[in-house]
Amino acid sequence: MLIDALAHLTDPRVTELDPILSRARDAGVTTIISAGTDPLSASEHAPIESHSPVVKRAFGLHPANVDSSLLPAQLAALERLLENPEVVALGEIGVDRRDGMPPVDAQVTAFTAQLELAHQGEWPIILHSVAAVGITLTELERHGR
Repeated sequence: MLIDALAHLTDPRVTELDPILSRARDAGVTTIISAGTDPLSASEHAPIESHSPVVKRAFGLHPANVDSSLLPAQLAALERLLENPEVVALGEIGVDRRDGMPPVDAQVTAFTAQLELAHQGEWPIILHSVAAVGITLTELERHGR
């Protein structure tokens, strides 16, 4: 059994899902977890029809999409998305300190809020951490993960 634990099947750049699922099936993949990156994006809400491989959902606010002015709305939308019965995890979440990313303090605020949601809902998380191992581990320890 093979599981693709981090795919982005609702990414707007994915224009044809059937060939992707077919190639995965042919490679022996039985389950794909399609992770979310922006709960305010309309594409995140799109249903994913699949029979084989089975597609499960994860929703989260990726560090690249953190926007301090939208964070309350992003988190509220995320909470609604987590009500989807196909959800198996919260993610992709974390901290990314590369150039061009949102301010680290805003990312940490979003990350900790999502860790709290994961804790409350007993969701596993799909973690994204780039050049931020210390910050990531500190927040994981602080939030009991």
